[in-house]
Amino acid sequence: MGISLQEFSDLTATYNGAILYQPLSGEIDYNKPLFPINLHPNQMVLPVNTNENPFAWADKCAEYFKKDIPYVLVPGSNFDIYGTRHGRGGGWYDRFLSKIPTTWLKIGITDTSRLSFQQIAKRPWDQTVDWVLACDSGVWNIYKVTP
Repeated sequence: MGISLQEFSDLTATYNGAILYQPLSGEIDYNKPLFPINLHPNQMVLPVNTNENPFAWADKCAEYFKKDIPYVLVPGSNFDIYGTRHGRGGGWYDRFLSKIPTTWLKIGITDTSRLSFQQIAKRPWDQTVDWVLACDSGVWNIYKVTP
């Protein structure tokens, strides 16, 4: 950890935009009042439909944010404190994240019960996040990824 919610909020405020997901069942809803960061008003929301091409969406986001550097909120079924994330098994986010600029801040959003302090299996195609925000009954913990 080592960083407060305020410091993390200040960090995300230095970015010029936000790429968001549409929360599915079991995923954290960042629209709730207790979410620890103020969402940037310059936003793009990724589709729920996994038939949408993730590479095309990465290009769309890069074009939209060509003069800005956004942060990306990333859902997942499991995360570890090393930045590894597992999704719902389709690989959509891994393909999307593999194509976006490395300067964009990737923030994993999860429930504490889905966060491991032990490394989870990282497959060659798995894309990592830079930070993990984990919620435990309304209390948020922030983890800077340890490579």
